[in-house]
Amino acid sequence: MKRLVPVSVITSARFPVPAALAWERLLLFEEIERKAPFLLRAVLPSPIGTSGSKAPVDARTLCRYREGVLVKRVTDIAAPHRWRFEVEEQGFAIAGGARLLGGGYALRDLPDGGSEVALETRYAAALRPRWLWRRLEAAFCHAFHRHLLAAMSEGPWAELAAPGPSLSSPLPSRRLQASGRS
Repeated sequence: MKRLVPVSVITSARFPVPAALAWERLLLFEEIERKAPFLLRAVLPSPIGTSGSKAPVDARTLCRYREGVLVKRVTDIAAPHRWRFEVEEQGFAIAGGARLLGGGYALRDLPDGGSEVALETRYAAALRPRWLWRRLEAAFCHAFHRHLLAAMSEGPWAELAAPGPSLSSPLPSRRLQASGRS
């Protein structure tokens, strides 16, 4: 059996709003309503949606896929700057036998009034030679992160600046429509 090697990949993007407003748009891959790019659909399982809580710390989110489930446990929340999770259960295979370990978001305010959102994925992989696969996996993770960050940026930011619900609830619940995926 090949030894799994832990890897961390981080991708960041700038948003035109402070971190507190960008925080309101954080979401999980399983909650994205837009169709994923072909490469992601070809390699990753097909998400259906989520249930459970994304706050407080130790809350668990059940992420459902056509191929099985993934259980994420919240490990750290410092609104509006940090949200992290670990994977407790992965009930499906990812190409090459990779195992998702965890990940999260880090947000920081920028001097111009905008924010930077960094998305991290931690996984373990066994494909050899590592020098080659690490680069391919990193490119794939960055594509995955760009898909998530693009989904976060959809829609006008003005809707978040309007008076309304407080910013105390991280990661608003979103669900996929089963018909929205092919």
